[in-house]
Amino acid sequence: MKQLTIEMDDLTFQSAESLAQKAGKPLSAMLLDLLKRFTPAAQSEFDRLTREEDAIRERLRQGGRQFTASDRLSRDELHSRHALR
Repeated sequence: MKQLTIEMDDLTFQSAESLAQKAGKPLSAMLLDLLKRFTPAAQSEFDRLTREEDAIRERLRQGGRQFTASDRLSRDELHSRHALR
């Protein structure tokens, strides 16, 4: 694996570090994720779909939405034909 050194101003670094902490990741991991998004040839389909799912879940979480068991239909509701009409 290659190592990369970058320079940035203090404000950018502090902002990026804050975002990384909120995401629960090291800044280097967040930067690597960002760079991988721009190199689609190096990605597997599974990795791309995983990142896409993570992004959707994050947008839902930021919008105050979450998936819970209470959102699910009961077994009877699921198999009731008139519920689908």
